[in-house]
Amino acid sequence: SSAYSAALDQFKSRNYAAAAEGFQAILNSGADPGLTDNCTYWIGESYYGMGKYNDAMKQFESVMATKRSGKKPDALFMMGNCQAALGNTIAARETYQKVINAFPTSWLVDKAKDRLAKLK
Repeated sequence: SSAYSAALDQFKSRNYAAAAEGFQAILNSGADPGLTDNCTYWIGESYYGMGKYNDAMKQFESVMATKRSGKKPDALFMMGNCQAALGNTIAARETYQKVINAFPTSWLVDKAKDRLAKLK
């Protein structure tokens, strides 16, 4: 959708507050269920970009609770990033390991391994 593209453009321009508002507006307007998890995910990424790690975690947890979502590996990886940013190293290590175990074919496996190596 054009609203989705516009919100994503705001995110890419690092206008995180505007991006979060844009994705939230799509959700509020009764988005296509297929877009709900994506909007929720990008709201999380926007909060992460603003340093609101606890708020971001809630969004990523919501994506993980979705029955079907292609964004689950990304959300799980970002949960690890939030935990690491909050200084919760043990939780972050477990989360990155979960990305590797649960989504072995994901392109994020290498990134998760890289983050794990840096946490030790």
